[in-house]
Amino acid sequence: MLDVLPKLVTTVTVPPAVQDELTAGRKLGLNLPDLNSLDWVIVRRPSSSAALPMVTDLGAGEREVLALALETPDSFVFLMMLWLARLPVPCSFASLGHWES
Repeated sequence: MLDVLPKLVTTVTVPPAVQDELTAGRKLGLNLPDLNSLDWVIVRRPSSSAALPMVTDLGAGEREVLALALETPDSFVFLMMLWLARLPVPCSFASLGHWES
């Protein structure tokens, strides 16, 4: 899937919570991407977290992605959940994409 994204969008913005989830998953031995090695990925913290407490059934990564989406016009949200029984916490890859014009 990661090889397709840069062909579809100019950049992918990922919040720090997703980067932390991916790092935790790699430490458990999962084959997950290192976002620092992808030049088309930008890690950015949402400027406001006012809406985050209203969402209670999603993980930190998903909540931060939705917060970024609320403050980023002309973006779309891509969520890919990895709910694996062997993980102590859910891991997700969530991002904001910007269509190439």
